[in-house]
Amino acid sequence: MHGPNEAQDSDDSANNRLEASEPKIRLSNKKKDSTITNFNNRRVRMILRRMNTDQKIECQM
Repeated sequence: MHGPNEAQDSDDSANNRLEASEPKIRLSNKKKDSTITNFNNRRVRMILRRMNTDQKIECQM
């Protein structure tokens, strides 16, 4: 059986571990956001390119 003091210590260490891992989580979220932004930018560029080629084809016709 653990005494109340021991249980309290383990709770504190769990909280400390959570706080220590928070910045890592924030960093990974930022990384994910930038990846999504890059992906969206690529999509927009592809769509623009498609629109440009469509216009060129229309002009040639």
